[in-house]
Amino acid sequence: MTQPTAPQPTTAQPDTALSFEQKLANYADLLVHVGVNLQPGGKLHLNAPIEAATLARLIVQRAWEAGAVAVNVEYHDQQLTRLMYDHAQEAALEYVPAWATERAMHQIDDGYSFLSIAGSDPDLLAGADQGRIARRSKVTAQAGKPAAERHMAFEINWS
Repeated sequence: MTQPTAPQPTTAQPDTALSFEQKLANYADLLVHVGVNLQPGGKLHLNAPIEAATLARLIVQRAWEAGAVAVNVEYHDQQLTRLMYDHAQEAALEYVPAWATERAMHQIDDGYSFLSIAGSDPDLLAGADQGRIARRSKVTAQAGKPAAERHMAFEINWS
């Protein structure tokens, strides 16, 4: 009598793993359609670090495909921020142009959705003057307060 043998495991399984690029594209789709719920005729303002340019481009593509009538991208370079903290005059740390606040308020009034990609180098500000960083943070928070209040009141879609 022969003993039944256990089935041998197979190594040939369908390749169901998504590539990094496909995951990034799916994430962009999620951000546009769920994160800010962009509708046809909608407008999007995207803030992104330059290190996230690939994701930003995918988000812009998805926004246009969703029927956006306006898509604005504002890139930020963390290295330039560090240079400001290290080398700018004190007056530069406390300067925020009026047009920056006015632009944000105009975009809110015009029905823009806002999407921000966050990401930073945790070591970038190591050794920087914390007092200068605090002064700049306070000034930018004060300048952005009117727009931030409208964001927090859920007058706009944001993510």
